[in-house]
Amino acid sequence: MEKTSVNWNVQNYDRQGALSEVMRTDLTIRFDIEECELDNLSNKLAFALAPDTARQSIVTIVRQMEKGPEQLETVLQDLRRAEHYLKRASQGFSNLRIDYPKAGHGTDDPNRLLHGLFDGAVTTVEEIDHCLTRSAGKYSARTLDVPDKRRTRDERRTIVLRQIFELWERIGRRVSYSTDGVTSERRGPLVDFVNAVVPLLSNPPATISGETIRNEMREWRTERDLMASVPTPE
Repeated sequence: MEKTSVNWNVQNYDRQGALSEVMRTDLTIRFDIEECELDNLSNKLAFALAPDTARQSIVTIVRQMEKGPEQLETVLQDLRRAEHYLKRASQGFSNLRIDYPKAGHGTDDPNRLLHGLFDGAVTTVEEIDHCLTRSAGKYSARTLDVPDKRRTRDERRTIVLRQIFELWERIGRRVSYSTDGVTSERRGPLVDFVNAVVPLLSNPPATISGETIRNEMREWRTERDLMASVPTPE
């Protein structure tokens, strides 16, 4: 029943959420979880699978925040190189005279126009450099690119598993897994719970590999630590 990519039941759910009463009752019995907790999870899963739910997950946003300062520094380095070569080109052009038809005709001389454009370009680059340098030390920045596009992610999966992990932690259970000593498969109560819930949210019913769940756990912990370290605006 396992699939590389889960075909989620993306739709607008009613008040009971993504899990029906029968589903919630079954999960309550099998995993000894209070019904009110599963009601809460059902509503959160409904939001995760709603058509209008933002596709850009918090994981992506955090990575964009991490990569932003590095990208800004690259922009500044490129800008300063451009400033250096522009000034050199301007100096070189100041020692040239191109024999345009109107050369030597005062304000109509294209050489004078080009000198002015060079001066304006140098001034503009200097102003941008000054502004971005101040911004780098005063404000946060994040890239608008999707970091590491080679890692194609199922963002719905990340959002769904995040809600399941948070429920598991909230009810006092460890967000963890065990490893089979013979097969090296990832196992444990949380892995079992995930693969009891996911088939109820997918069509055809699918499961998620223990290794993928392990990776999502690591991403979830990393994300939580990163968000805790991001200063809140005053």
